[in-house]
Amino acid sequence: MHIAIDRINGYEKVLTEIYQQYRTELFAHALQFVKCKMDSEEIVQDVFIKIWWRKERIEMLEDISSYLFVAVKNQSINYLAKKTNDRSKLSRYREDMITLYNRDGGTYSLNEYEAIIGQAVDQLPPQQKAVYRMVREGQWKRKQIAIELKLSPITVKSHMAKALKNVRKYLLKRMAA
Repeated sequence: MHIAIDRINGYEKVLTEIYQQYRTELFAHALQFVKCKMDSEEIVQDVFIKIWWRKERIEMLEDISSYLFVAVKNQSINYLAKKTNDRSKLSRYREDMITLYNRDGGTYSLNEYEAIIGQAVDQLPPQQKAVYRMVREGQWKRKQIAIELKLSPITVKSHMAKALKNVRKYLLKRMAA
């Protein structure tokens, strides 16, 4: 399907029509990869945002359908890679904390480590504590947290980074004591 853009009505109308026509199929396609409805919706929206940024190129596409499905597949793969990397970072952070305590010569059980981390989390400001618990204990996704707490995803990311920094600072302080 070749796209002809009516310069008078512009790209917005054409992209809205394309979105309406393909969104359900693209959502199902993303869902096959990421297995989460909310993430699938976000992936499809991200694909259309990228198309909007490059809207002048849309007329050059010979087959918009194929382009959209490949774009959703690639965006899904990128999402899964990032998600795996984020979880890996959190896991390494936790391992680093345990290793850090072992360097001190202390011997702590996993339950004791978790209790100390719990004390550190209890010391966090309310928003950081809520975000930390939703990520670590509830395994919520950033976008879900943003919706629940009425924050932007970037703010959620910032709160999590600050929370991890504060937990680490607390653990280092406990080591020195």
